[in-house]
Amino acid sequence: MNPKDKGICRLLGVVPLWSFLLFLALPSSCFAQNTKKVDRLNFQLPEDWPVVKRGGLVTPVPTEEYVSMKFKDIEKEFQAVRDDFSKGLSGFQSDLKSLEKNLSEEIKKNQAENAAQAETVGNLINVLSDMESMKSEVGRLDRKITDNLMEVQASFEQMNLKIESLKEDLADIQTQLYKLDEKVDYIQEKQGGSY
Repeated sequence: MNPKDKGICRLLGVVPLWSFLLFLALPSSCFAQNTKKVDRLNFQLPEDWPVVKRGGLVTPVPTEEYVSMKFKDIEKEFQAVRDDFSKGLSGFQSDLKSLEKNLSEEIKKNQAENAAQAETVGNLINVLSDMESMKSEVGRLDRKITDNLMEVQASFEQMNLKIESLKEDLADIQTQLYKLDEKVDYIQEKQGGSY
């Protein structure tokens, strides 16, 4: 079993309990105020909470399935960000290799031309001109590399923003789980420790 599958299995083991606790701990203001009507039954649920028919009963999916669905959505978002970053980095690396190859070929070409021109003293002006051309080519390549680096940096910044957003979402979930845990403890104390 690969580490990703182990992580998902662990997540699916912990999610049901925390989901139930989260559901109990959420204040009423967190619940959706919209009403879903399914088979003449009204449910007050968030818009994305599915209602299914199981065993002849029409009921919302259990909280652990809903939270698991949300975690999978977050994982898909994170994977998409990771894939975008990998694609951007791969593109940048291939562009850099292409630039290095072009520069190497240009240098070899210019060296061959410079060697032929250096043999004749009368073509010294042409040699200096070629050097200026190489200098401008290096400047152009430098600008292109700088532009590519700026694009990669922008991608990093976007990815960091998405990661920060995901961290905030996870922090909110942890806060809600903590509140749920406190409510469960309160209910247990109130009922004498039995459900």
